[in-house]
Amino acid sequence: VAVAMASRSVLFEEGVLEATHGCLIGKQSPPCVGLVIGKREVGARDFVLALVPFPEAWNDEDDGEVAGRPVCKNIKPPAASGAAVVLNREMLLEHVTQVTRMLCGGLSVVGVYCFASDASFKSASPALTRVAIEAKEDCVRLDESHTTKRGVDVEQLIIHLSAENVRKVSVKRARRSVLAHAPAPVEVGFGKVMDSFVAATTSYKCELELVIDSTAVTKKKTIRQYARQVLEHEAARIEKSVVLLENELWHDDTPVSAVPKSNQCVNAEDKNFNVNSGVNDSPFSLRAEFLVPGAALPVDDEVKKTPDGNRTGDVESGNTDVVTVILFGTLTCSAYAYGREPVSRLVDDLKRDVVRSLRARLEFLCDECDADASGAHVLSDDARVGATSTSSTSAKNKIELNLPRRAFAGWTKGLKICDYLLAGETEVDVKQRCSDVWGLTVGVGDVVVAEGKGVGNRGFAGDAKPKIQKEKQTPKEKESDSDSGMRKNLESSPSYVTYVLGAAGAAMLSLGLAGLAMTQNPECVGETCAALAGG
Repeated sequence: VAVAMASRSVLFEEGVLEATHGCLIGKQSPPCVGLVIGKREVGARDFVLALVPFPEAWNDEDDGEVAGRPVCKNIKPPAASGAAVVLNREMLLEHVTQVTRMLCGGLSVVGVYCFASDASFKSASPALTRVAIEAKEDCVRLDESHTTKRGVDVEQLIIHLSAENVRKVSVKRARRSVLAHAPAPVEVGFGKVMDSFVAATTSYKCELELVIDSTAVTKKKTIRQYARQVLEHEAARIEKSVVLLENELWHDDTPVSAVPKSNQCVNAEDKNFNVNSGVNDSPFSLRAEFLVPGAALPVDDEVKKTPDGNRTGDVESGNTDVVTVILFGTLTCSAYAYGREPVSRLVDDLKRDVVRSLRARLEFLCDECDADASGAHVLSDDARVGATSTSSTSAKNKIELNLPRRAFAGWTKGLKICDYLLAGETEVDVKQRCSDVWGLTVGVGDVVVAEGKGVGNRGFAGDAKPKIQKEKQTPKEKESDSDSGMRKNLESSPSYVTYVLGAAGAAMLSLGLAGLAMTQNPECVGETCAALAGG
């Protein structure tokens, strides 16, 4: 037994397992499955924070399978009677996708649970294990699509809640590479895990430019492919960025709990950050700032540049088949860490949350465009034609949109889950989705929209008409803006002075981050600042 046992144990949040198991037995529920939410590889342990049931309403949509045979789901005998476990592979994979999208950084689906009799679980275990691993592989593939990491042998926890005895629970660990063998049992413990959690929040300013060739959209590339391209480019910038916690750069091995919380605001925009983010109700939270490399737009194969630097589809070139879609947003992002985890892991989880949040918003935008059969969507073929035939020369070929906004809802013990608001949606829609996907009852007052409604007259994803666009610039003005107007997330903050003048700042400059720019110079002295300002 000692040889087969996995090296890491599993620590359950106190009361989570007992509450779910006791409720299912008390109600004499039919066999069911659900997802296990937690945090993986915290030292020699995995944490389990919550069990999320599979949406009961989804079970009525179509039939599932038991050992490859169709089964009618209207008949639901109690699990204790030995009823078979019904698995709907496609719906379970979809549930994992939606739950993962609503999780903040640092948390993930770490496994599945099954409430059934011993005999039924034994019969369903191989199929359940395969589905759990497939779902996790899909999530990992998305999270690492912008990196060089490939082929990770993911693992999942398989938890059996016995329908015959409330004290009988088995926890095993399964991997793709050892599917031919029985899952390995693991040691189990219980404790107040979330009492030691720390939240880190950040506000990431984003401006993405999609240069869409209308002729290529129908022939070669879709809107989704354009969005994927710009996402990969922005994700690379995020991956290379340096992250400050409470205005300081910390050594990678520093425990998260050792980072003291600062009471001062970084700039005027941060004065309302805690109120608007809605993610600072946890016992201990930190503010993070991103120092990102300068932006450089990728050049699409279908949209080449002319010798003078203009794209062939720009207004200046006279090509009306190309539409430039500019997406704006200030992304409020959050990640959770155990107090003993190193700062490096918290930073990685926060970066992953920024990328995941941006991906979700772009996917919603593409889904709306694909689902709109009327052609009224701002990015549909008809709307793009309208954008190119506008009477205003300065607005020609330009569409500006604000990205969907992120909202946070209270979950458990100060932790939050998130959702996204499309055009016309309110906190009530977030409440309904929390109920549908998580089985979670959330009051409207417990939902906080973390981001504002946008700037000026820009539209939102889902709007039917293009909004006001940027005025046409001369080539000389474009060259000037390119030299001095790089995209930034920090602007003029005291931490930037530390970044420029400190020893750590010198190291970062040597790494190629000198391309960062500010709208106004911070108050600083010395040759370094003078050189940076061009003096």
